[in-house]
Amino acid sequence: MDKITYVKTKFRRDQWEKLITDYQNSGLKVDKWCEQNNVSRHAYYYWLRKIRKQACESILPDLPKEEKSVAF
Repeated sequence: MDKITYVKTKFRRDQWEKLITDYQNSGLKVDKWCEQNNVSRHAYYYWLRKIRKQACESILPDLPKEEKSVAF
């Protein structure tokens, strides 16, 4: 990933982290908050899933892949 793409991606992710935090502090239902903030539910849940996945990946160490053996 080149620097420009990295910066754009990080900027967009940071914006969505702020939006998600805003929703969580609002006390509103997702539908109502999305309507008030001109955000589609699809986009909200897409970014929520993406940010949660990144958070989990940064917390968990790389686990070694288990080799599956086939025994007869």
